[in-house]
Amino acid sequence: MTARRALIMRLIAAIPVGYTVSALAGTCLCLWLPFSRADKAIAGVLAGLIVWPVIFIASFGIRDARRLVTLLLPLGLLMAALIIAGFRRA
Repeated sequence: MTARRALIMRLIAAIPVGYTVSALAGTCLCLWLPFSRADKAIAGVLAGLIVWPVIFIASFGIRDARRLVTLLLPLGLLMAALIIAGFRRA
């Protein structure tokens, strides 16, 4: 894989995929925490603000860009499944 292609894959993983995973993490917390609605919303926003920079830093810290994608994809799918289960539970 060329250096340019690896950089493009890392940027795609860092910006839109990282944002999506962080939004899924916040939504997942909002559905599954046993707090009031306001506390759930604050926890979800704070989780998103913590998860996105971690994914952004990890996208440039992990040596292989393919490994990064194979780590982020199951994580996003797991959170999406938890969100669907949370909506069915409510």
